[in-house]
Amino acid sequence: MMGATLGLLGSAQKAPAVLSALASVAAPGARIIGGGGFAAGDDPVHLAYHQRNRAAGRLPGALRIRTRFRNLADPWVELLLCTPDELAELLAGSPWELVCVDGGPAAYLAELRLR
Repeated sequence: MMGATLGLLGSAQKAPAVLSALASVAAPGARIIGGGGFAAGDDPVHLAYHQRNRAAGRLPGALRIRTRFRNLADPWVELLLCTPDELAELLAGSPWELVCVDGGPAAYLAELRLR
């Protein structure tokens, strides 16, 4: 799951179901190597977006995106850009444990192992 694809966890609310579904098809001792990241920075537009997410009960890096081309559009997709600490919180109580994180909040690689 490279290229910030840990964002496919979707949201804090959807992550438990996604993690359980992955565990249900994984072999014992399975590992997930996934990319993640969350760039906070000091851009007022980004900071305001993060604050709106927090006020709505979402993690700051929650996104909803879709692809459009002319009059065609994909369905909306939820992505979750989270820090390594937020990822660790999402994994608590799941079938997965966070084994290792390499990098920082803006861009990292995480290793998850099936408990």
